[in-house]
Amino acid sequence: MVVAHEMRDPGNAGTIIRSADAAGATAVIFTGRSVDPYNAKTLRATAGSAFHLPMVVAPELSDVVAWAHEGHAHAFAAVVRGGENPRAVDLSGDCVIVVGNEATGLSSDDVALCDRGLSIPMAGKSESLNAGVAASLLLFEALEQRQSALSSTNRPTIEG
Repeated sequence: MVVAHEMRDPGNAGTIIRSADAAGATAVIFTGRSVDPYNAKTLRATAGSAFHLPMVVAPELSDVVAWAHEGHAHAFAAVVRGGENPRAVDLSGDCVIVVGNEATGLSSDDVALCDRGLSIPMAGKSESLNAGVAASLLLFEALEQRQSALSSTNRPTIEG
């Protein structure tokens, strides 16, 4: 599941919905003063993915993270700096990836609600990634980890 907090750009919102669908996420939740996920520009940017998975609007990020924790899911905040490398963190189980808006990201209070911060390693000189791109990379890392976990548990073993 992915949470888009204070997401203002319809294109980024649509990208997140489309990537969430492609990566097998269970839902996209929009919190705070995010763009309406049913906005015409957002729907166009989803390329039809808006019809494949639930989209929820919730006023408070804190309520969504608390709900996730009640269900024993981990909440991971996407942060530009200071977070852990997503490849070094177990994203194969139930988790919520929280992405902030395009201009300011997540506040320190928002990050504190989550279990851990994740920072995508960048080799170039760019200060940050587009919110839709960052969410997509994290969603596909979670997918890769889930698929690897499944393939390793379904491998035949030879007992000797």
